[in-house]
Amino acid sequence: LTGQGAPALPRSTRFYNGVLFIALDIQKFRNVAEFLAEAREYADIVRANPARDGYDGVLIPGDPERHSAAARTEAIRLDDNTWLQIGEVAERYGVAVPTI
Repeated sequence: LTGQGAPALPRSTRFYNGVLFIALDIQKFRNVAEFLAEAREYADIVRANPARDGYDGVLIPGDPERHSAAARTEAIRLDDNTWLQIGEVAERYGVAVPTI
């Protein structure tokens, strides 16, 4: 049903993306907290596999994005005066400034 076609068909220049996404409401099937704990455990098992030569580790979907987001939290250093100015503007518009 994805439109992928069969691998036995002759190759063509047309690209087929055989992705199928299904969204399920987990709470309709089981306890969400237990499901998430089991998913984390499975992810840890996958990550625990030995990395291939030249790689730092085994990743699961989302890991590169999480690593990138974590790195971005430290990417821009602001001096105290700049942070003070940001706080003043935020206060003027009623926006809470996170504590760093």
